[in-house]
Amino acid sequence: KIIKKIKKDFNLIIFDCNPSWDTTVDNALGASNVLLSPMNCSINTYRAMRVFTKLINDYTKDSTTSTFDIFRVIPTLLRPTKASKFVEGKYRVDYKDICLSSSIKDATIAETSNASGKSLIEISSHKENLTHDYIQCIKEISSLIQETEGEKHARLQ
Repeated sequence: KIIKKIKKDFNLIIFDCNPSWDTTVDNALGASNVLLSPMNCSINTYRAMRVFTKLINDYTKDSTTSTFDIFRVIPTLLRPTKASKFVEGKYRVDYKDICLSSSIKDATIAETSNASGKSLIEISSHKENLTHDYIQCIKEISSLIQETEGEKHARLQ
């Protein structure tokens, strides 16, 4: 109810939720039209992806209030190992319709950012790979949102 009241005042509202499913996540999903899910490039996370996508699909089928205009997965914590690169490739093949083309690499500067309470962009130069990853990801997400909003606007006319 609260979100419906304030949605008209904002172009974008971001809910950053824990990965566990609880009432907070349920409420955030019910109020959302964009779902972005970071997925670690590890084999265990990849295996959990099938369950996650089924859960989301079941949720949207059963929900009377939530349908996502955009549902995308962001490969994250990509390490320079064969296993991590293999998992990233599996996301891109098996989930090609929902996987962003951007990936976010694992880097110690992310932990420094988290510990300092500052954003990654605030504490690093734009030349660092991880900063570049985040900027590319944000550009891709922004483009998807603008494209979707444009399609909705065109349908209304």
